[in-house]
Amino acid sequence: MRAAEFLAVLDQYDRVHRKWLFTVHDLRTLFPQGTEGGFRNQLSCLVNHGYIRRVCRGVYANHRARSAQLARHRTAAFLRPRELVYVSRESRLCDLGLISQQMPDYLTVSTTGRSRLFTTCFGRIEYTHTRRDVNAILPHLTLNPIHGLLEADASLAWEELRQSGRNTDLVEEQVAKYDDVQLPV
Repeated sequence: MRAAEFLAVLDQYDRVHRKWLFTVHDLRTLFPQGTEGGFRNQLSCLVNHGYIRRVCRGVYANHRARSAQLARHRTAAFLRPRELVYVSRESRLCDLGLISQQMPDYLTVSTTGRSRLFTTCFGRIEYTHTRRDVNAILPHLTLNPIHGLLEADASLAWEELRQSGRNTDLVEEQVAKYDDVQLPV
């Protein structure tokens, strides 16, 4: 496969389907010609020349795509398609303005799947397993239409941060500045 042909197919998928994240299997389906070893070599060359980015093992991104906005959030959902995933703890409290420290390249999410830290080309995504019943979690979640991920409310994010055993001083100091913000005890 030539680089120009490869980019044309990826650009078409971006325009028509708004798809910019691909598994190796997706790419192999789009480009079935040649042997498996030859395909892997070509894919490696395309990554090395900057035509496509390796997000993590087995996942690649068309970083030139117009639909690749908020890449870290969309990658978080893409990597765990069959599980409940929602923004929580430090990332959510930061979005709500309850933590003054910004985390520009780190996303903390809770999941019904297993815990894991992914280091991607878009930053780190930390999944933390939640043992809570899904029916108990759902009333505390809202869908963010901009990036398409569910987000915890302040009380759930605060409770999960406390239970994780992480430092909560930043949150408590920030909340102390505002009289109208109350976090659950």
